[in-house]
Amino acid sequence: MKARVTADQNNLLAKEFSKLFDCDFYSRSTGFDITNKAQREVYLENTSNYNISIHVSNGGNFSGANLLCELENHCYQTQTHHKVFNIGSYICFGLINAPQSKYPVEKAALKFAHERIVNSYVYHKGYLDSYLINLNFIKGMSHHIEQNYKHLTLLSLRDIRKNIEFMLNFSNIKELSLQSKQPGNHRVNNGIGPLLPGAF
Repeated sequence: MKARVTADQNNLLAKEFSKLFDCDFYSRSTGFDITNKAQREVYLENTSNYNISIHVSNGGNFSGANLLCELENHCYQTQTHHKVFNIGSYICFGLINAPQSKYPVEKAALKFAHERIVNSYVYHKGYLDSYLINLNFIKGMSHHIEQNYKHLTLLSLRDIRKNIEFMLNFSNIKELSLQSKQPGNHRVNNGIGPLLPGAF
């Protein structure tokens, strides 16, 4: 499938997505600023060129949630069926490193936007099919976490990729949380579903 990823191609998570899809990368290094409304509009106009959008970047100022809502509106206005995969957070870095950060609030806004879009898609025949995977700490992505919180069992990129494949194969599962304290395990559908093993 042809995918676009809102991350730099050198981002470890973005590299993992390139093992699943034929990816184009949208980041500041490629001239895309998620906080710029005019550039987001160009991004939206290109939607029909892709099978799936993968939103990794947070960007600040609620730009992640804004982009998701704008994508839904674009799909509705143009009657374009599209699939979007959102990267959320199970326990965000802000709680450990920067307790005053807006990061957890912005991720909560992303989750809320995703849930509303899922309801629209399922119950009102919406055009945007949204998925959310909430990740805990990822091995190799934070030197500070690995050095100072050695008790944590970090998520491997391979486990993340396998769970993404699982979600795409079972399209009724719209939200999934991967926890570092239970490596490879997850709860489906907003954390209230069954606890399932991560090795498929």
